[in-house]
Amino acid sequence: MKKNKSGFEVLFDEFEYKGHKSHYFYEIPFEKFIEGVRVYFDNQMVTLDGTDNAVWNALVQFPDIFDTVEYEMEDWFKEHCREDAFEEYKEQVEEDIELDVDDSVWDHED
Repeated sequence: MKKNKSGFEVLFDEFEYKGHKSHYFYEIPFEKFIEGVRVYFDNQMVTLDGTDNAVWNALVQFPDIFDTVEYEMEDWFKEHCREDAFEEYKEQVEEDIELDVDDSVWDHED
């Protein structure tokens, strides 16, 4: 697992920024994913106590639990990650625009 990443993603159907419009996969931060796990279990009337790492380590032995949470909590993740995902998307668009500008400069130097 990458530092601060969960390895799980949520798909935002269409983000739009500076004329760019596309689907965007956002990797859910570890802390936000575990928060979603806790909400999932709270909805089942089960309270998970312990640190985020302890919760992860206790549940990782159940092969499908995180996939189930990712699927069942998709709307919750979209709601709670939308702002950060859009900020990340905007940064990616800015990088893409910059790369396009750099490429066009090189194309005209011949």
